Amino acid sequence: MADIPTIANQLAMALQKISNLQEENLALKKENLELKALMNDRVTKRSKMGATTPPHSSSSDDDEVPTSPKRPTGKFSPHKDKDGSIHFALEKNKRVTISQFKGKTLVGIREWYEKGGKMLPGKGVSLSLEAWKELCAQMAPVQTAFENKNMEFNAVLSMARNGGQKKLSISEFRGNTYYNIREYFVGKDEKLLPTKKGTSLDEAAWVSLTELVPSVEAAIDDIVHK
Repeated sequence: MADIPTIANQLAMALQKISNLQEENLALKKENLELKALMNDRVTKRSKMGATTPPHSSSSDDDEVPTSPKRPTGKFSPHKDKDGSIHFALEKNKRVTISQFKGKTLVGIREWYEKGGKMLPGKGVSLSLEAWKELCAQMAPVQTAFENKNMEFNAVLSMARNGGQKKLSISEFRGNTYYNIREYFVGKDEKLLPTKKGTSLDEAAWVSLTELVPSVEAAIDDIVHK
């Protein structure tokens, strides 16, 4: 049986722990109140600023709440063509074009060249909306393959009735690594062979393409629902 001094010591320790927990609880409540006050102050400031502050303008708040995306401006501003299509400059003479052909909406990634004062389409590839969505879904995996120089990466974006395919892959040429989006056909030996319909993007062009995705999606929505 424990003696009275020991019990007294244990009781004193227990009371001290209770006191410490109470102090910690009060401190947490105080921090929560201060945090709520800070957030309310930020919300009030933003509401007062209203439309005068762009949603993506610089701010001293590191934890600014994301806002819904607006129409693209600046580097990714859309250019409307006479035929009703919309294009974005991707890199030098390359464009991403959203157009309609025989009632179908297409996303083209293509080189353009000037002739007689006009810009004309050159080598490239056109993707259906389904193929475009698959390309977007494969952007993270193919970037990992690119960084690891995994030349075995191969993703089918779409398949034709004759067995042909449009594929996303990685290739290397003269020491440089590229992202390839290309159309393939079935050869005599039933093997898939590459066609001239396609495009190769270096790392900078690919990064621009990934950044363009929200703008392209907005353009697709404009054309589909116009």
